[in-house]
Amino acid sequence: MTKHQNKKIKALLHAACRVRDGERCVRCGKQTYLQLSHVKSEGAWPRLKYELDNVKLLCNACHLFWWHKDVTEATDWFRKKFPDREARLKKMVRDYYKLEKPDYDSVCDSLSEYIENN
Repeated sequence: MTKHQNKKIKALLHAACRVRDGERCVRCGKQTYLQLSHVKSEGAWPRLKYELDNVKLLCNACHLFWWHKDVTEATDWFRKKFPDREARLKKMVRDYYKLEKPDYDSVCDSLSEYIENN
């Protein structure tokens, strides 16, 4: 994937996440300094990098000073707050090596469709 393609997918993923999460931090509700935060890290789980279920919108403070500082508490919080997404992610992790690498066109199409329909 080219740098331009990666940038476009990240922008679409961020936009879809903003739509889904209502333009607010899913932890504290702030509407400023919002960042995309992965549930399963991009480095450890690269095939989940562009999965909408694998991202959440957090403000800068919640992302840096909570999500990354208290991983156990943050993971427990995510499981309780988003049980359906957690179940889908758990299945994806279990079947990780059966997952295909993200395809640029299909990821773009899927995210664009989500944004348009929500």
